[in-house]
Amino acid sequence: MTDPDLITVIVPCHNAERTLERTLASISRQTYRQIEILIVDDGSTDGSARVAEAFVARDPRARLISQANAGVAAARNSGLAAARGAFVAPIDADDLWAPEKLELQLQRFTDPKVGVVYAWFENIDLNDRIFSGGFRFSFEGDVLADLCDVDFVGNGSNAMMRTALVRQVGGYDPGLRAKGAEGCEDWRLWLALAEFCEFAVVRRPLTGYRIYRGNMSSRNARMIASAELVAQAIAERHPELRARLSVHLTGRELHGFLRCAKQGQWRDAQTMLGRLSHRSARTVARQTLGIAGSTLGGLPAKVRRRLQLSGVHERTPFITA
Repeated sequence: MTDPDLITVIVPCHNAERTLERTLASISRQTYRQIEILIVDDGSTDGSARVAEAFVARDPRARLISQANAGVAAARNSGLAAARGAFVAPIDADDLWAPEKLELQLQRFTDPKVGVVYAWFENIDLNDRIFSGGFRFSFEGDVLADLCDVDFVGNGSNAMMRTALVRQVGGYDPGLRAKGAEGCEDWRLWLALAEFCEFAVVRRPLTGYRIYRGNMSSRNARMIASAELVAQAIAERHPELRARLSVHLTGRELHGFLRCAKQGQWRDAQTMLGRLSHRSARTVARQTLGIAGSTLGGLPAKVRRRLQLSGVHERTPFITA
């Protein structure tokens, strides 16, 4: 039976020993205390299970679910199937939450038409320090067209959703992994939910989104392929949004090129540039450079000013306590 006051936190985990303990600590410090914490170990081969077991022994709200490796979508769906809360809030095993995140988001669900509440976020490094400001969008209400323009939620650790609605739309899509295009499961879910409910935002940075070379968001070519599949499915249902989706994909390609260049992944950057040559990237550059800038804090100041990027911070700690 669903508990109307309970929030289910889902933590998919695969070989996240290095960061998992910090992620779980940020969950345990939430000011809203009526939570259950479902850690889904997706076939880890490192010490992730030991970290999770130690946490479960300390926090009676937590439970460990173990499964063979099947990908992040399947892991989140396992948590979703076991969820007892009326609301579900996923967080990846390398991200962080500010203490008041769940409490502030829950306050925005007073309107029954609202099915998703997202927040602003910061980009953090492996040492939990902010290196650039994340998205600062404020789209609310009927946001389907806006989501076709830009994935403004930004990452899979940012949103709280009504559990029943997530189940209604089928949860996360494991089929993207099966097609070798894992990465945009979150965007696909937001789009599916936006067809049935309204979104609301908390205008405060409440999530620390970790970006480093090894995590999924840095695998640019796969992310682009994933986005193309998601966009194709939405365009088939909403042909009136096809042009917006085309611009969105161009922006993702430009974003991928800039990220590869920043990280010194020159072969990947060259591939991305080749893709851009087949699209009219210049027509959307001014729109997309601001989005790309949220992950380009390492560029020289002169270049940032020339590109009119904003939100770059000194490397200050992301507050979790």
